[in-house]
Amino acid sequence: MSTQSFTFKNHPLKAHHINDQIWFESAGIAKALGYANHRAVTGLYANYKNEFEGVMTKVLDSSTSGNINGLQHKKVRIFSLRGVHLIAMFARTPVAEEFRNVC
Repeated sequence: MSTQSFTFKNHPLKAHHINDQIWFESAGIAKALGYANHRAVTGLYANYKNEFEGVMTKVLDSSTSGNINGLQHKKVRIFSLRGVHLIAMFARTPVAEEFRNVC
């Protein structure tokens, strides 16, 4: 698995390459869509969970190194490109339509 960063309107979108597919982290999607709360995308997913196919989202175990606490583990919801597009369809922010056009 490798990571890469994309940007939309100066907002970084962290992407993971897993099995020849690109997956985007929900926090970056939320910021790019203009949500103040980074958990807004997870909320959209929870509200419309039945609209998503199993191959559109998953939870990734992520490890980061912190200066104070050492290695930190967290779970991160990631979305495939189709999943990102569907999230953008449900989003009601001023930039959602423009975001849909580039994803």
